[in-house]
Amino acid sequence: LAGGDDEWRRVVIVEAGAAEALVAVLRAGRPEQKATAMAAGALASLAGLYLAPGEDQGCNAAIVKVGAVDALVAVLRAGRPEQEVTAYAALALCCLTGGDEGRNEAIVAAGAVEVL
Repeated sequence: LAGGDDEWRRVVIVEAGAAEALVAVLRAGRPEQKATAMAAGALASLAGLYLAPGEDQGCNAAIVKVGAVDALVAVLRAGRPEQEVTAYAALALCCLTGGDEGRNEAIVAAGAVEVL
């Protein structure tokens, strides 16, 4: 899912509904479950962990649109600092920032700043 020549794969994966499925796992799971941590990590990857600024291709807007920010903030609130899921959720939120002022405002409005 890294950028570069494989960027088209990330777009196809997001368009196929991966973000919705991962958000559903975040909402259904608990912070101590491995699946919850892996879902948060996968969202970080889909959000462009390895992308340079400007390489987003609209994926991050689609990820935010399906409720990822609220789900990630909820995971941060429910988790503990030493849990793997907390690190992945924070990373995913950081990967979603930048480039689009409206998206950044949505992240702030969801309470991400307070929980981070």
